[in-house]
Amino acid sequence: MGIGLNSGTVMSGQVGSKRRIEYTAIGDTTNTAARLEGMTKGSGHQLFIAESTWLALEVDPGDLELIGDRDVRGRAHQIRVWTLRGPMNPLAGGDQGDQEKDDDVKGLVDGDPQPR
Repeated sequence: MGIGLNSGTVMSGQVGSKRRIEYTAIGDTTNTAARLEGMTKGSGHQLFIAESTWLALEVDPGDLELIGDRDVRGRAHQIRVWTLRGPMNPLAGGDQGDQEKDDDVKGLVDGDPQPR
């Protein structure tokens, strides 16, 4: 799974007919986010964050890492891209990563035991 985050103005609302109505967002901001999401595939990262989103942060979360400037299809200029700092996507190698042991992880959320 990949996620692309981009910030900016969008046009959003309900579209469709009386039989089928959907909520959608369109525009350059949405298209760029979709392109970033597509770029995560094969990159070893699950999340790409556009500089527009990084600049919109009020507090530096401290766990973002600069990937660099990247070409994005449909854009005249490169976009500076960030991701989460830490190990790359364990699923990128195709081995499904380390399997979690049921006894070690099951029932834990944020380190607090949860009812089974």
